[in-house]
Amino acid sequence: MSIETGAAPSALVDQTEASCFYHPQKQAVRVCDGCGRMICSLCSIELGAEHLCPNCIAAGRKKGKLTTLEDRRVRYDSIALSLGIFSFLFYVLAIVLAPAALYISIRHWNSPGSLLGRSRGRFVVAIILASCALLIWIAMVSVLVWHSPHRK
Repeated sequence: MSIETGAAPSALVDQTEASCFYHPQKQAVRVCDGCGRMICSLCSIELGAEHLCPNCIAAGRKKGKLTTLEDRRVRYDSIALSLGIFSFLFYVLAIVLAPAALYISIRHWNSPGSLLGRSRGRFVVAIILASCALLIWIAMVSVLVWHSPHRK
């Protein structure tokens, strides 16, 4: 029988069943692979092939032993989108901001995205904004060069 992590724990039917160490009124479904305590489905956190209790997760994070636990993620999609928007708001800096937005969007296209699942769309918008800002810069420079008084 497979139990999903974070599922609602079952109540104890009788006193002969094993109870959760953290929730004595709930039925234990497995043993923590870290400390050996009986835990309910709510307390069982699946990390790779192991099932750990909240205390083992906290202790592993504190000691730096849990290398597979990802608790922070750089949101490159937000960085690229911000640079794309700022390239329009601060147009003088667009010559630097727009290429930076393009670089981050292309470089981190396959990086793990947001846990909210909206990474690729933000990259696309950032690429469009940055490309438009660069095209406007190119158009302005070409107009200034072609219509300069020294050209005649």
